[in-house]
Amino acid sequence: MELKWFFPERIEDAVDLIQEQGVVPHAGGTGLLLGKIRNVKALVDLGRLDLDFFRKEGTTIELGAMMTYADTIRHIGRDSNHILVKALSHAATALLRNRITIGGSVAYFPMWSDLIGPLVALESKINIQGPNGGIYDIEDFIKNRNLRKGHLITSVFFKDFDGDAFYYRATRTEVDYPAFTVTILCSKDGNVVRDIRIVITGNTDKYLRLRELENSIKSSPPDDRSALKELVEPIEIGFTGKKLGSAEYIEHLAKVALLRGLDSLIFPPKS
Repeated sequence: MELKWFFPERIEDAVDLIQEQGVVPHAGGTGLLLGKIRNVKALVDLGRLDLDFFRKEGTTIELGAMMTYADTIRHIGRDSNHILVKALSHAATALLRNRITIGGSVAYFPMWSDLIGPLVALESKINIQGPNGGIYDIEDFIKNRNLRKGHLITSVFFKDFDGDAFYYRATRTEVDYPAFTVTILCSKDGNVVRDIRIVITGNTDKYLRLRELENSIKSSPPDDRSALKELVEPIEIGFTGKKLGSAEYIEHLAKVALLRGLDSLIFPPKS
């Protein structure tokens, strides 16, 4: 069966088209590899919708859904410590970073996403158009399948984080999909942790924000690395076995990466 293509120039027209079964949006095209292409009857090209924008007003950054990973890195790249620069600079390959879009990556949310951890840590909002269109917290969007089907992401926005960032992706090779990722944002006043956000992706629930650990660190900051280890060890992240190793081995690796990240941000080496 021949695949149909549509090229709308208005967001409203694109949304109307994707209400039909088997008609799906097409941005960078990489998401089609994750789905069942045989069930796709038509593709709605989003290239004419002017969604490849970057806006910064005060401390708020808004990324248009058609911004690629490479576009995002280029616009934020002056801040090499920014969590999105740290994460997306090593995602996939250079060729794919020029194809994968912000909107498509959020919509499909593969287990190996390098984007979702940072966006959850940044407490991002998702702007969607469709039957239940509106602005949603990213975690609400991820958990509600009804907000993905028949809806179009137009932008993602967040308040920029004033602090330091740690990002880790567990892979066998540089271009491999990560078995898990660790994202940590930390803001301090001297030795006092003002704000800390910790997100792990790749587990059985796809992602986990460690709010209890965040609250423990803020309310009773660990005095040393041993105290920090005591906080991390009881945590159950929950993995399945992957190419990187067994579930137990990956859980161990994730806690080692988590500890290393927390250690680097809470107890940085003295200059």
